[in-house]
Amino acid sequence: RAQVVQALRLESEMVQRRQQQTDTRFVGLFIAALGDADVEVRREASKALEAIPAASALEVLLKALSDTDSQVRQHVALALGNLPDARAVTALTALLNDAHEIVRMQAAHALGQQADPYAVPALIALLNDPFIWTRGAAGDALRRIGTPEALAALEGWSPDTAP
Repeated sequence: RAQVVQALRLESEMVQRRQQQTDTRFVGLFIAALGDADVEVRREASKALEAIPAASALEVLLKALSDTDSQVRQHVALALGNLPDARAVTALTALLNDAHEIVRMQAAHALGQQADPYAVPALIALLNDPFIWTRGAAGDALRRIGTPEALAALEGWSPDTAP
């Protein structure tokens, strides 16, 4: 397993270092690795797919949102933020209720990238999250979406104000 994890890390770092955001040569490898029993393998695969937007990975990424590991879910959320698709928006909106604050924060960030008004009510609710960074990500996402409802929710709001 250690060799597989190391190989995935090297491939992921190589892709990121060369900043080949559209390079999909390794997508199949990373998609397969998301289903691995080893959590380290899944983590590295999710990080790599975050760096390579690939519509072919959408179904596997959606399924990986239910991974037992919060680090996998947070990287998968960011990967889905790069894939404009209504199913991704719906799944990311549901992820705003995750038990882990970093996952909620990354889901809010990804929804800001998507800028889909569907997420506005859930993001407004997240403005009262106990975790300051999650509240901030929700506010940023609402600003990016920019609908009247989203902007009205931000009037007088500050992420520094604890719920």
